[in-house]
Amino acid sequence: MNGIAQAILAATPLAGLVLYFALSGQQEVKVEQKRYDVGHEIQQKEFDLEFQEMRQAIAGSSSSEEDLARWEEKSHQIEQDLASLREDKADIDSTYDVSFQQKEVELKQLRAALEMDKEAAR
Repeated sequence: MNGIAQAILAATPLAGLVLYFALSGQQEVKVEQKRYDVGHEIQQKEFDLEFQEMRQAIAGSSSSEEDLARWEEKSHQIEQDLASLREDKADIDSTYDVSFQQKEVELKQLRAALEMDKEAAR
């Protein structure tokens, strides 16, 4: 009977640990997906900007002033979108870094708690 009680006491923190990492893993996946999505959007906007610049270069002097103004406006909008996306990426990266550091601290605390439980069970 004593062995069963010790097994239950030893398994409880382990089950909590598994549950904690499972739930925190889901959050990490969401953050990682957001990082990927923002990075992909940045690549798309950079491509759009390069395409716009090439289009202007090819059209050259044969374009009307109206076309040039429209292209300039579109290029300016793309540059603003890029700046916003880069800020978002920096925010997500800093949040991810802070989260990672917190996880390391929490892992150390959990290890210490498990060691204390092991010693208490002896």
